[in-house]
Amino acid sequence: MFLLNLAVIQSCNYNCYYCTMKEWTYPMDHVLPDGKKANALTNESLLNWIDEYLTPDKWIIKITGGEPGLYPEIETLIPELAKRGYKGLIETNGSLPIPKSDNFIRLAAWHLNRPFPEYYDAIMIIQLKEDNWQEKVDYCEKNGIKYLVNMHRGSTSPYTYQERVDEDATHEKTHYEGQMMIYSSGVMQSCSATTVSFGSVFDMVKPMPMYINTDNCLTCPQFYNIDRLIRWWE
Repeated sequence: MFLLNLAVIQSCNYNCYYCTMKEWTYPMDHVLPDGKKANALTNESLLNWIDEYLTPDKWIIKITGGEPGLYPEIETLIPELAKRGYKGLIETNGSLPIPKSDNFIRLAAWHLNRPFPEYYDAIMIIQLKEDNWQEKVDYCEKNGIKYLVNMHRGSTSPYTYQERVDEDATHEKTHYEGQMMIYSSGVMQSCSATTVSFGSVFDMVKPMPMYINTDNCLTCPQFYNIDRLIRWWE
């Protein structure tokens, strides 16, 4: 399988200091230095590209942002992807409506000093020193809410990502051959950890996944989260 990281919007209605995308989060109408809109993706442009190059038997899609609930066509994007047979994960803060789907799990982050998410299928709890994240875990367990615990650089947890993966590995890990990233400007990269782009969906450039050939890549939380969430479909 391959993983498509899709940042449909690079704007957010929250302003969390610890956000990993904070540096690349802009106002809705922001224009990039090259003169292109930061938030240029549309369903038409995105689905045309997906229909040309991807197939649901080989690709899992992770929809992220910014906040995906701000994407103007989110209400129709999710059903269109599901209709094509794609499955995946939606990373959200849970404050804005995102359509419920049997194919896409809405993983809502319960952020520091923010209310419990309103729109979710599962909750992501971030291990921040400033936050009593264990109370959030207890709340979810008491109320039968599915959740994940994500570590943060400021975490007080003694676990490493790999130790957490090993502890929770109750089935064979899904094997990802590679991944790629599409940003809301249409720009494509082999991985969100690199700044080297190789084209745009608007130019209908072919996908070029980054091949995973080290164990360290498999400890990335995006792989761990998706592997664990896939179990909820089984």
